[in-house]
Amino acid sequence: MTKAELIKILEIGSETGLTFFEQAIKDGYNFENAKIIAAFVLHNLGFKKLFIESFLKNLKTNNN
Repeated sequence: MTKAELIKILEIGSETGLTFFEQAIKDGYNFENAKIIAAFVLHNLGFKKLFIESFLKNLKTNNN
């Protein structure tokens, strides 16, 4: 896998996680539960713990 392919996969993961997070908020879930939903989706798509933790940290940073 090339560096460009890896970057594209990480971008897709971030976009997917954010989409599920935003939809959970729209569906009435609070911030913490929406994060759990996004993490669960990313985990089921095969993303590793380090990526998911980084994604969640960035959500917190961007929403505070």
